[in-house]
Amino acid sequence: MNKTLEYFLKMHRLYENKSAQVLIREFHKVLKRIPLKELTLKNAEELILEAFNVEDFQKVLFQVHRVAGKKFGERIYGKIIEGKKKEYPMFSTAFRTYLLNYYSTKGGVLITSIADTFVQSVMQEIKKSTELGETTTEMQERIYRTIKEPTFYKWQAMRIARTETSFAMNSAQYVAINTTGVDASKIWITKKDGRERDSHTVMNGVKVGMEEHFKVGDSRLLYPSDRENGSSKETIQCRCTYSYVLNR
Repeated sequence: MNKTLEYFLKMHRLYENKSAQVLIREFHKVLKRIPLKELTLKNAEELILEAFNVEDFQKVLFQVHRVAGKKFGERIYGKIIEGKKKEYPMFSTAFRTYLLNYYSTKGGVLITSIADTFVQSVMQEIKKSTELGETTTEMQERIYRTIKEPTFYKWQAMRIARTETSFAMNSAQYVAINTTGVDASKIWITKKDGRERDSHTVMNGVKVGMEEHFKVGDSRLLYPSDRENGSSKETIQCRCTYSYVLNR
């Protein structure tokens, strides 16, 4: 296995699991705020959305991005400048600024997408209840049983954690390389295990300039999992990464 990909996946597994635990706790808070006894077919979507605290969720995701990306980015930055420090303030500041700019433009859309997915999961249970002709009380009991199951929000937390950890690590590498000021190109590395997208399989080994975009399916990405420029079809649960080569 490519050493760059091997290290990326090793770190990704570590921070994906940590991120998932943080997200599971946040989803649990949301569930506790849903007034189950007040839910009806007409008001369910509105009440569930109201249970989402956008500011709290944004803080959690920012922490997920910062922690996962900082460690990975520092390794790349230190390797390029041949440094031996444990922390690099110049990179840390640049990465934090990058994330803040991302949240100022895409943060709201990201949270809305997560909330909508969560709502649709609950609404599916309501639809089942309606089709079965259940009473309002029976519907509420069905929803209660469903959302109390840890698997209900665990799979969502894992999906989000996988996607956002990839974004954090790949964006951190992009910032790290640019912060050093070196002239470099980047090479796409596909995680091949039979689950990769066809559009990502053909990208393996493709080389572009540091500020050029990878042409992936219907998207133009600065790096794999580029949430800012890419469509969900090309970024959700992506496990690809990229390496860099210095231009001599």
